[in-house]
Amino acid sequence: MFNEGSNFFPLDNPVTDEYGNQFFDSEGLYMAQRIDDPDVKKLIAEMSKAYGKARKARDLYKDTIEMDIEKRAAYMRNAVWQKFDYNPALREKLLQT
Repeated sequence: MFNEGSNFFPLDNPVTDEYGNQFFDSEGLYMAQRIDDPDVKKLIAEMSKAYGKARKARDLYKDTIEMDIEKRAAYMRNAVWQKFDYNPALREKLLQT
């Protein structure tokens, strides 16, 4: 379960945001929530198709990314919730732990 629990674990069922962007890991969704620009959100979604690449958005957009710790915690809770909501097999594994 440790690998599947990682924010970088590739999802069988990508999470779709309000713009229709599909995120293939929960890290991508988390990072996209921290950016206001819809074009950057789309780029992050594309980056999430390759293992660990969505995290690179932090470096590319470090001047515009949300840094408030309370908002970041809320974004992470949402990303993790969506990950398991969109992927019932992962949710079942989590419940079995």
